[in-house]
Amino acid sequence: QQMGRNYGHDHRDKFELLLWGRGRLLYPDWNAQQYEPMEYGWTRNAWAHSTLVVDESNPKGGSSTERHDFSAEAKFLATTSREIYPDVAQTRALLLRGHYLLDLFWADSPRERTYDWFVHALGRLCLPAPHGFQPSQDLLRPYRWVDGERKWETDRTWSADFVQQTGGVLRGMGQYTDEWFDARVGVRMTMLGEPGTAAYVGEGLFNPVPNLREHGNPEGTIPLAMARRKARTTCFAALHEPFDARPSLVARRVDQQPAAIGVCVAGPAFTDYVCVAFGTEQAEQ
Repeated sequence: QQMGRNYGHDHRDKFELLLWGRGRLLYPDWNAQQYEPMEYGWTRNAWAHSTLVVDESNPKGGSSTERHDFSAEAKFLATTSREIYPDVAQTRALLLRGHYLLDLFWADSPRERTYDWFVHALGRLCLPAPHGFQPSQDLLRPYRWVDGERKWETDRTWSADFVQQTGGVLRGMGQYTDEWFDARVGVRMTMLGEPGTAAYVGEGLFNPVPNLREHGNPEGTIPLAMARRKARTTCFAALHEPFDARPSLVARRVDQQPAAIGVCVAGPAFTDYVCVAFGTEQAEQ
């Protein structure tokens, strides 16, 4: 997870998430075009990264604090900043277990904001429940490079699967064998339901224009999922489950307060309960 500070040659990638699982890069920080000008509106902008965008604008960056507890059974990290966006306090709390990553992204402001939570993945997009999604053009103005946009306004829990075989690799590159190209590895992102949510899916850039989106990538583009809410305070509670057969985990909200949440993650052989307080120095696992 990226922290809040700016750095040399940086992008607007504050609090972004990268994820590896099942021996693959699943959520990349994809450099579609090296040294791409900001006005092109993609690679160096926040919405090309797996992070939170406020009011369709780029963050300015700033200092952040973190608390963590790493053990053999679980790794917990919570990063907090009040400087990424003006008048917005945000905390991204991550719990990493052997089977999943629980991702709790909380934001709080004294006035209503538009919060857009993004995830970008390698592979092809597959929707376990596709019928709620309909064509949309909501994102055309703020995020013009998103292609094939679809939208579902729902207060229900929803999921998006990203399944890869090549992972952006061409045969003959490096030491990749047939075993790599024959394998199918996926990650399911499950977003817990909340009233006032608009769920979006679409395709982002793999290669920049004029090289066309699919040039050099047999699996096409870099697909994405986005959740939008208009609120003063919200928490995007997402479960990321890498898989090579089929997903098997179920997440549900146990309780939620303005600055705290409890989530249950259940699998065939375990049940985990996670309770986190946001914007403070207190956290409980």
